[in-house]
Amino acid sequence: MFGILGLSQRPSPAAGEVGPGKRCALDKNFFLGQRVVMKKPHPCGTNEWTIIRLGMDIRIKCLHCGRSVLIPRGKFERRVKEIKDCPPEGLGGGPSS
Repeated sequence: MFGILGLSQRPSPAAGEVGPGKRCALDKNFFLGQRVVMKKPHPCGTNEWTIIRLGMDIRIKCLHCGRSVLIPRGKFERRVKEIKDCPPEGLGGGPSS
């Protein structure tokens, strides 16, 4: 088939598909009430936040001063340094017993 097209290799994956060895940005699962640590600290001095809204945008609330910020999901996923809380029971994220 590829000889007819004059191609020596398979074509690259289409937009939105994930090729071998690559991770999709949607692999990260977040839950309401989960505590996260961001890469950069908030001006109040802490970098710990809790998730209060999920969707295309994620709203997080500072655990020190209470300020809430709405961030697009892609930007949020890049800025998260660490996830403090495990997902709630029954929602996956670990081996089932």
